[in-house]
Amino acid sequence: MIATEYKQQQFTGLLQTLGPDSPVLPLVLRGIIKGSSLSNKEELIEQLAQMSQPDPAAQEAQAQQQQMQMALIQAQITKMEAEAQEAQARAVEAQAKAQKAVMETQMMPEEMRMKMITAASTNLREETTDDFERRLKVATVALKDREITSKENIVERQMQVKQQQPN
Repeated sequence: MIATEYKQQQFTGLLQTLGPDSPVLPLVLRGIIKGSSLSNKEELIEQLAQMSQPDPAAQEAQAQQQQMQMALIQAQITKMEAEAQEAQARAVEAQAKAQKAVMETQMMPEEMRMKMITAASTNLREETTDDFERRLKVATVALKDREITSKENIVERQMQVKQQQPN
């Protein structure tokens, strides 16, 4: 009898340390009821067994909630991936524009040279060779001046592009 009383006290002490949502709670209650001298303990144990069985509606609601959370997380991941791809596309586009600007800048001296030669060779109807050579020298000096300025601009733009590129 003392052993049964001691066992009941241990179960009661254990019951006090457990929270209401503990998975072992039904087992402890069953042990307390079995060790008791209640006349309807079989009914109580049966009722406890029914209570400890999970509610299918609650389980279904919990499963649906978990599915909704997973869908929300997946949607957030998809959105982040799309934003990352968009940012990468913008970076590629910016890099292509920078390369185009560098190429156009590098082609400027050649373009200017062609314009100078065209200008020097047009309107030569009855001019002498000396006039042509003089015009060509003036055009060459002007072209060299522009070429030096253009090279300085190219170097500056290339430095700007290199500074803007990530390491």
